[in-house]
Amino acid sequence: MTIALVTGGTDGIGKAVALQLAKNGAQVIIVGRNAQKGQKALADIHTQVTNPPVTYHQADLSLMHEVNKLAEWIKSTYPPIDLVVHSAGVMLPKKTMTSEGLETVFAVQYFARYLLNTALIGHFAPDARVINISAGGTIPLKLHVDNINSQKMYHGVYTLMHESVANDVMTLHLIREYPHIRFYGYGPFYVKTNLFSNMPFFFKLYSTIFGSLMAGTPQRSADDVLKLATGNHEAGLYARNCKHIHPNKHRTDVKLQDELYRATEKLIQEALSHG
Repeated sequence: MTIALVTGGTDGIGKAVALQLAKNGAQVIIVGRNAQKGQKALADIHTQVTNPPVTYHQADLSLMHEVNKLAEWIKSTYPPIDLVVHSAGVMLPKKTMTSEGLETVFAVQYFARYLLNTALIGHFAPDARVINISAGGTIPLKLHVDNINSQKMYHGVYTLMHESVANDVMTLHLIREYPHIRFYGYGPFYVKTNLFSNMPFFFKLYSTIFGSLMAGTPQRSADDVLKLATGNHEAGLYARNCKHIHPNKHRTDVKLQDELYRATEKLIQEALSHG
């Protein structure tokens, strides 16, 4: 039986992925910070799947201490993991810092993903797959390693895009470092989810209008994720409909990848030193 870990599995794409995996007979571990939403996600899955082997685990992925605890719990509770789907996300109009000194958007959508990946490296099954739902190489933006903790500037939209580029670059780094694991960066483009719920009214209004014309659904994105999880796609970056994206020279720059790795490790260790 496939053992799958889905972060952000209580809502949006993550919830749709968890449901689809359960329908396919996988043992699914849903991770989220809101226990009420977690229980509702379980109840919703139970209405569509008979006796699904699905569990919910509460964790605040903005905190690196909790990410480490999550990894230790998984290793002590489950046999080697076959699949990890990173879907947890947040978008904030103003810069906020966690109690560990990390900017919240990057903490949830970049640092937590990297730390969970590396903490579980030794607990992955042969030919394990890790799917990072972010940009998939589709955002034409350069990575500024000296701003991955919003040291220089913050803007809600820019920071979300910048985090996506960081995930692309780190995915390519992990592919180099761990060729026995299939790492994927998947960019679903615009999807109708609650990601923008904390943004200002006019931004949400624009997103609603734009979304009515261009947005995909969580189910459509989940279908793509399942294809990456079960098909023969090579590791790399993918867009909607599992279109393989050939990364540009900026993303494939080994020096940039290594610089990002060092900066990421440094900031995570500083975060873990808090408290």
